[in-house]
Amino acid sequence: MKMTVRQKSSGKHIRERLNTLMETIAQARELEIAVGYPRDASGLGTPEPAYDGEASIIEVAIRNNYGLGVPRRAFFEEAREGMQDMYREVMRGTARQMLAGEADPRKVLDLAGLRAETAVRDSIADGNWQPNSPATIARKGSSKPLIDTSTMRNRVTHIVRKAER
Repeated sequence: MKMTVRQKSSGKHIRERLNTLMETIAQARELEIAVGYPRDASGLGTPEPAYDGEASIIEVAIRNNYGLGVPRRAFFEEAREGMQDMYREVMRGTARQMLAGEADPRKVLDLAGLRAETAVRDSIADGNWQPNSPATIARKGSSKPLIDTSTMRNRVTHIVRKAER
């Protein structure tokens, strides 16, 4: 990401601020945000009672997102489209605090993760998906895909963790 810094101040003050910013960026580079159903989040890989204990949230999400045995409803890809702009917005909103060394990179990424969760939930709820089949409608009582128990939507989460490189 390209960043421009403008500061009206003495050279020494600018160097101190840039050093602080570089330290903050170095800390942030050691971290990543995992959004959706990250493997380090508790309970997401275990059988889910809402699915009669037969499947985990992760299994159901993968099946639906990639169309494995069901029509493809790529809610992650749809959510990801707006995330780049959202991440930039969060960075712009916290830039002054980061420049001053007042922003904890983990907290900034946590804020971005919370906003990304919302993007995934909105995609699940509002996506223009192929309607459910007549058999599914009869079983669920709804033609709206991905929302029979709301469990998958409600369990979207994020974690900020050490970056995997």
